[in-house]
This record gives sequence, C-alpha cells and structure tokens, in this order.
Amino acid sequence: MTDNQKSYSLYRDLSAPVIMCHHSNEDPFISIPHLHSQYEIYYNVSGGKSFFVNNHFYPCEPHALFVIPHTHIHKVVAEKNAPYERCVLNIDANIVHSIASLPNMKQSALHWLTQAGQEHSHKIVLDSYAHHVFLNMVDTYIKQESIFSEIKLLAYLLQIFDFLEEQFAKQRNHPLPTMEPTALSDKVIRYIEQNQGKPLNIKDIANALYIHENYLCTKFKSETDMTINNYIILRKIAEAKKLLYNGCTVKEACFQAGFQNYSNFIRTFKNKEGYPPSQLTNLTTPL
Repeated sequence: MTDNQKSYSLYRDLSAPVIMCHHSNEDPFISIPHLHSQYEIYYNVSGGKSFFVNNHFYPCEPHALFVIPHTHIHKVVAEKNAPYERCVLNIDANIVHSIASLPNMKQSALHWLTQAGQEHSHKIVLDSYAHHVFLNMVDTYIKQESIFSEIKLLAYLLQIFDFLEEQFAKQRNHPLPTMEPTALSDKVIRYIEQNQGKPLNIKDIANALYIHENYLCTKFKSETDMTINNYIILRKIAEAKKLLYNGCTVKEACFQAGFQNYSNFIRTFKNKEGYPPSQLTNLTTPL
C-alpha cells in the first residue's frame, strides 16, 4: 500500500469522553506525532525512550508520566526490540472544565493538568509505591467500564486526579532535563514544529540538518512509514483542525496553518479527512 493510500490523521478525533487503556506489546512500535481535543495523561511502564511535547524531547524512563494539554502535538519514541508497556488516559476538555467548576473546588486543583507546560511541568516520575498505586487505579477504572456505572467511573477518575495532583505537588520544583533526538525523523519533526506556519520544503529541511535530500527522504520514510511531504501536509491539516476547534474561520485556519492557497486547502483537507473543513464544528464529537 502506498503512502497516499494509507489513512493517516495527526488530529485524532477520539470516540468517548474518557478513554483509559493499559497496553503492552513487543512488536516494533512506530508513533506519529498527533494532537486531539482531549487532555492526555501518558505513563511509561517500560520500553519508552523519549517523549516529544511543546517542541522538546524529554527522557522517557520507566515510571515517567507526561501530561499533555488538549491540542498540543506530541509523540512517544519507544525502544527498538524491547517490550513496551504504557497507560494512556484521554479526558474530554469539557469534563475537565466541569470538574474544575464544581462548588468549593480549589482553583488550582487541576492546574497540574490544565497548565502543564506553563505553570506546571509536563512530566513527573513516580516512585515504586506510587507506580503500583497508579497502575491499580487505572486497571480498576478499566474493569469498572464493563459495569458502566457513571457515578463509580467519575469517582475513580476523581481519585486518579487527586492522586496526580499530590504527585505533581511533590515534584513541582524538580528540574526537567530535555534531550536531543537521535532518530533522523525526530530531528525533522522537531524542525517542522519549530517552523510551523512557515513555508516548508525538503531542501530547506535537508540544509538545516546538513544532509542530502535523497538520504533524508529515504530515512524519514523508513522510520515513519510516510513521506516528508505527506507529513507536512498532514501537520498543516492538524493545525487547521486545532484552529477551527479554537474558533477560527475556515479562511483564518487555512493561512495560519501554513497553506498558501485557499482553494488548495479546501481540496486537500477534504481529500485527506473525507469532509470539508466547514463541516468541522466540535471536535469533542467524533467525525
């Protein structure tokens, strides 16, 4: 199957208000940078190598937990040929804001989630005891989903939030080291993020990274299973969807996302997403 025939989307429209999963696999894992309208909590049990968010790569050691605000681009890099186990929690922004608005709720109670990357760090590392407590909370929530008691599920979610607020408070002033990406595709992705909204082409990327264009294209395709040009287009579409979600008009989203031609934007968006951008009104509802 060719690159153009595959169905990719860097803006993932998730199907439920709260999604929790606990996955483990030993197959080669390829992660493509993506964003969505939900908040995300990512926890590396084992096998993670680095995590990209807010234009930086961070070490992703065992028991590292990352918080990603909604509509922030992010990706994980997993170790090659090693078991990879992780927990991922996606929570609809409306749920987070509703909880924050509850009577007598301390104003800063959810800042570890809503202000991640600003007032609060994106990352903490759980100690052994906290690791087991957190995994037990996640697995308990997942088991309760089959019973589908909304009150119980909300109670378990609040318990997780309370636990993570405490963990972030303990590590609030800890330094947060970054790291240089090792894979060529990750260097390309970081360059594209740093120049989002500007005209981008393969020649400029190759020059910035001091490598030959042909080698750049071949290596990127082998590491991500897509071409650089297709990734650039998909990244612009993801940015446009984020802008539309935040209230921009279709024309504003077009040019702010880096498209140079409005008609081409409409055509490309519909070709990649299956619907015109004018149809996009609420990304918390699956499309």
